[in-house]
Order: sequence, then C-alpha cells, then structure tokens
Amino acid sequence: MGKERNRSDVQATSAPGKTLNPWGAPVVRGRFLRRYKRFFVDVSIDGVVVTAHTSNTGAMTGMLMPDAPVLLTNHDKGKRTYPLELEAVDVGSSWICCNTIRSNRVAEAFLRAGIFPELGAFSEVEREVPLGDSRVDLHLRCGANEPTCFVEVKSVTLRDGDVGLFPDAVSERATKHANCLARAAAQGQRTALLFLVQRKDVLRVSTAAAIDPVYAKAVRRAVKAGVEVLAAAVDVDDDGISCAGRLPVDLS
Repeated sequence: MGKERNRSDVQATSAPGKTLNPWGAPVVRGRFLRRYKRFFVDVSIDGVVVTAHTSNTGAMTGMLMPDAPVLLTNHDKGKRTYPLELEAVDVGSSWICCNTIRSNRVAEAFLRAGIFPELGAFSEVEREVPLGDSRVDLHLRCGANEPTCFVEVKSVTLRDGDVGLFPDAVSERATKHANCLARAAAQGQRTALLFLVQRKDVLRVSTAAAIDPVYAKAVRRAVKAGVEVLAAAVDVDDDGISCAGRLPVDLS
C-alpha cells in the first residue's frame, strides 16, 4: 500500500514560468520576527504577532533577517495547533523557499515537466526507495529497454556571491547519500544528484567545501564513479513554485 501511495504516473510538459508546484492552500504574507524551539517562528501579520510552524530543521543561514517579508500557507481546518506554515522568506535579492517538505515534490514536478531531458523518458516515479544502505528520494522507472535512474535531491538555500552552496552545515547524511550513489553507479546503475536551488539569485552551484570538506570530496568521487549531477533554481509567487532555469554545477 505504501509503495502505491508514493508512485505517480508521469505525464505532461510545461511552458517556461508555469507554476509546477501550487501551494495548495491560501497564501498569507507577513514579516519575520523570530525563530525558536526549532519548529516555530513568530511573524507579524497586519501588526498582529502570530506563531507559525516551520518544517525546516536546518540552520537557515542568512535567511531569517528581522522584518524580512515571509510567505506562509494557511491550513486552518481545525486539525493543526499552528495552521500557518512558513513557505518562503524574501532576503531582498530573491525569495528563498524554506519548506523542506516541498523539495521532493518540486523536484518531481520539474522532472515531469521535462526540465531534465537528459534523464530520458520515464513512465513513473517512486519516492523514498531503498538503495544499498540508504533511501533515495526519487526512482525513475523507464521503458523496458532503458535503465532506471535513482535521483537524490539536495535543497540549496545558502549563497556566497553568485554561487549556491550545499550544505549549509556539516551533513554526514548527505555524505552517506553521495557514497551510496557512487557505489550504485560503479555497479552500472544509473544515478543522479539533483541540486534544487531554492532561490533565483545565483548563477551556478557548488559544494560548500569550506563548511563540509568531507561531503565535497564524496561528491567529486561520486562524479568520477559515474553519478550525474544536475541543478535548477526555483521561482516563487503567490500561485506557487515554478522553474527559474537550469544552472551549471562547478565542483572545481
């Protein structure tokens, strides 16, 4: 049953700028005040202080500036103690999507829309699929004469100049994923690492070697083993998330 829930047929393509991942709930705008207890933020909405939930457990480095405009979705159906969910923060040069639960959904939507044609034609997508000692975010099932492809998605929010960097803190889990993809690629399995850049104010993507040199080395080894590395940026408006374009990946 769980496997069927995570599978979906891949159908259409998309015009540039088209919303590929709608918010799915009414949008509310406010101003950021503070974050606390990891999962909560206080925001000001029309002068009223309200507590909202955030699914982002990371450092959110450079994102949470006092009085920054924020975009939230309202899930007020009586089932949530905190019906407002933090979706994006405006840092001046760009909105940054910060709801980590959306990352895999957005990546799948980009794949459906043909943003990454080099991955070939595929008929369905599975989520959270076992591979070696890990679970990989997406599994693309292709035709009978084409290899399947495992895709690991990494959400990029940190920026240094015009470069988007991942990770924003040491991540043993990310290194484990890179090593897992490398082993599978070395055994002939098609694998890909997809950097989903959650902002549109960068020109390229790289690993944050100064923050996590172990991960940076693991990704370079993975590429040598045959892992494909891809990147695309998102754009945000009141309707949802669209693709802001493909980005080059620089691992030098």
